[in-house]
Order: sequence, then structure tokens, then C-alpha cells
Amino acid sequence: VVSTQSTGRDKDGFYHHLWVALWWVLAIVLIRSSKSFAAGALYIQWRWNLTEALHLQYFSNKLYYDMNCMRNDIDNPDMRITQDVEKLTDTLQSIILQLVVFPGVVIYYTYKCWVTMGYLGPVCIYGYFVVACFFNRLLMSPIVGEVFQLERKEGYFRYLHVGLRTTAEAAAFVDAEKVESDNFRETLKSILRSKQRIVRKQ
Repeated sequence: VVSTQSTGRDKDGFYHHLWVALWWVLAIVLIRSSKSFAAGALYIQWRWNLTEALHLQYFSNKLYYDMNCMRNDIDNPDMRITQDVEKLTDTLQSIILQLVVFPGVVIYYTYKCWVTMGYLGPVCIYGYFVVACFFNRLLMSPIVGEVFQLERKEGYFRYLHVGLRTTAEAAAFVDAEKVESDNFRETLKSILRSKQRIVRKQ
């Protein structure tokens, strides 16, 4: 149609379709930009609220001292407050982006399957979804624990680097290079072994 109209047989029709297409492109760009902006704003607000709530507890009754020096059941509280909160809020905002579109997509394709195949269409796609979720959960469950251990070891590895930066002068004074190097090497080996187990299970 466009090629026929663009040869001069129907200039008015060509420009009409061109403007309609441009308006659609502009509308799509505005909608996607608005979604991204709203998700980013939610991320900023959620991270602020969650981090402030954690800080309020962390700095009350010397809890930061208790968690870092007296207790062993909570590893790397600094990483939990910084990295884990960042990952959580970033994942939530990406989920929100999908949820904005998801209901409309599900309704549309359910309707199209119903029109094309009758009741059997929606039954097949929803049945496939349930079966896929079951197998996905079955296959992913062993990996979740390994990922947790990997994150814990990564946090300890970072903690070693921060500790060495803080005590660099004392370490240099007692010639602790060999001890520190061996400690770092063993920790890195442990991290890579955990990563290797995850790769094999995937």
C-alpha cells in the first residue's frame, strides 16, 4: 500500500498513513518512557524507605556493634543493607514494569486462543504455564541454596579487602603479606568452587 501510494497515485493517502504511523511511534515512545520513569521513581523511593528503616534499627541500641562483633548468625550486615537492598528494589521495579503490561497481554492472547481453538486453546496455554512453573521450581530449588552461599562468600571476600585496607599499616609492619595472600587465595578458590557447582547444576 505504502509503495503504491508513494509513487504518486495517492499522495494524500501516503501522507495520511505516514502521519498516523508517526503518531503511533510517538505514543509508544511516550508510554515506554513513562513506564521507565515511574519504575525509576519507585526504585528511588523504595530504596530510600527501606534503607532508612534498616538504618533506624541498625543504629539504635548499639545494634551495629552487636551484629558486627558479637553475633555470628548474621553475615555481612553492611552488604545486606547496601547490596541486597539495591538488588531487591531494582528487581521490584523491573517486576512492576512487567506487571503494567502483563494483564493486558494475558487477556488479549487468552481471547485470541479462545477465538482460534475454542476452550481448548486457553486450557492448553494455562496448562503449559502450570507445568513449566512446576518443573522450573523443581530444577531451580537446588541452585537457590548455592547462590546464597556464593553471595555470602562474595561478601566475606569483599570484607577481607576492606579489612586489609583498614589494617594495611599494621599488616605491613608485621610482614603479613604471605598470610594475607594465602587467606585471599583460599577464599577466592572457595568462591569459584561455589560458582562451578552452580554452573554444573544449571
